[in-house]
Amino acid sequence: DLWVHESGGGSDPRHLPLGIGGDEHATAWPIDTVLVFETGGDLFVVNPFADTPTARAYVEAEYGESGFDLDPTGRFAAYRTDEYDQWDVFVRDFPTPLGKWRISSDGGDEPRWSADGQALYYLRDPGTVVRHELEVDAGVTALGSEVVWRVTNGTRDWDFDPNSGRGVMAASVGEDGGEVDRSLWIVVNWFEELKRLTGGGE
Repeated sequence: DLWVHESGGGSDPRHLPLGIGGDEHATAWPIDTVLVFETGGDLFVVNPFADTPTARAYVEAEYGESGFDLDPTGRFAAYRTDEYDQWDVFVRDFPTPLGKWRISSDGGDEPRWSADGQALYYLRDPGTVVRHELEVDAGVTALGSEVVWRVTNGTRDWDFDPNSGRGVMAASVGEDGGEVDRSLWIVVNWFEELKRLTGGGE
């Protein structure tokens, strides 16, 4: 469940009993009265200070949405959705999703806005970060894209600082720090092999 607490302390945490079910993960709090959270593969918004907080879906759809990030102006939200049978990055107006613009077409995950709001960074696949230039005015137009970062054995665990342009990503490595051995080993008569390795005990 979601709880709200003053960052400086001084009051008891406030529980938000929303009754949606599942784990609720807060993802953004752009203004006092709009808290964005994710649960069950969908995005919701709620006013945490309402007398009776009531959550509503950010996007009313049968497909899933997650990976929310808000642009520097607070006008547009980027997120990933599987509307077209794969995860791709979309942008919509915020807090009411009026317009709808597809940014990636060959896969996209975990979007992050640039500091000027004129580009989106996202994962095209584990370990590969793409920068997609945008034209932003009353709406959003996707322009060209380029791979700006590729990490060997990179994962989907990453983050990006739009101000410095620096990012961090987890990578899978072997015990010696090298590449992970991704070989598949098949052991035939494994019980006999187990007895041999343990000294032949019963």
